[in-house]
Amino acid sequence: MYQILIIDDDMNMLKVLSKQIETMGHTCITAQTGKHGLELAQSGNPDLIFLDIMMPGMDGFEVLKKLKRKGALTEITPIIMLTSKSGKQDVQEAMRYGVVDYIIKPYNFNTLSKKIQAALKYSDAVKAMKDFEQSEHLSVIREGGVTIMAFRSALDNPAVLEDTKNTVTVTFLKLTKNDIRVIDLRALPSFKEKDIRFLNVIISLLGRGEIHIIAGKYYGDIVGAADFDEHIKLYISFGDFEVYMNRE
Repeated sequence: MYQILIIDDDMNMLKVLSKQIETMGHTCITAQTGKHGLELAQSGNPDLIFLDIMMPGMDGFEVLKKLKRKGALTEITPIIMLTSKSGKQDVQEAMRYGVVDYIIKPYNFNTLSKKIQAALKYSDAVKAMKDFEQSEHLSVIREGGVTIMAFRSALDNPAVLEDTKNTVTVTFLKLTKNDIRVIDLRALPSFKEKDIRFLNVIISLLGRGEIHIIAGKYYGDIVGAADFDEHIKLYISFGDFEVYMNRE
């Protein structure tokens, strides 16, 4: 059971979403203002936060800034934007602040529940950080038949490619040959057009088969610069990847 914080000025939304989340076996704490939400984030130790953008006084982006600045959360506490704002700029700004997903109201509960499970599962996997040694540039997470390679340094840094080659050994490929393979680029400090070349090298090291790339705020940059084969699947968020994998 997880504790989930919902920050939204719409009381009806708080009631509906809380009830839906509770049917999943989790508990909820709620706030109708950004100020109260910040207080609960600091004192309630939530495992996941839902955050609206349009709120009086302090909007969702300001809440995000203050959460990061105050260190109110751990680096891996997932935040999902749940808002009626559907503009591309809003999505990009939210991703720049490190939210794990962006869901537009009105939402489909089946999709929402999958994205909740994805955010919590990924957070737990990062906390565990088991199976492989980590470096300052790259983390490898194996959990439930999924292998995630999460990059934290610019791809054109020679040390990144070196760490990747040291990680993707014959033993690694044998251990993970039946896993779903994911490349997570959300924590990169930047992504430029020339980085597509380095990304393709990383993909080639993993060999043949389907590869899933979580791009986050760099989704638009990669779509505009890359020409991937059909076995490469690209997503904005880990939740979108989870929805795709569990599609009916």
